[in-house]
Amino acid sequence: MENNHNIDKTFNEASKTLEEPATFPGFEKVWSTIEERLDKKQEKKKHFQSGFLMALLQVC
Repeated sequence: MENNHNIDKTFNEASKTLEEPATFPGFEKVWSTIEERLDKKQEKKKHFQSGFLMALLQVC
């Protein structure tokens, strides 16, 4: 088996030889989907936190 301990160094050197960052045709679509999912996740977290606070206030 080969010695892959310096694989990060190999990738770093290879990336320096590129003239521009590598992208693919659907990059913007994929990134916008990721952003939408993160926004929804943050909204759910806010709802959970406010629900927890309301339940705590009702107990007191």
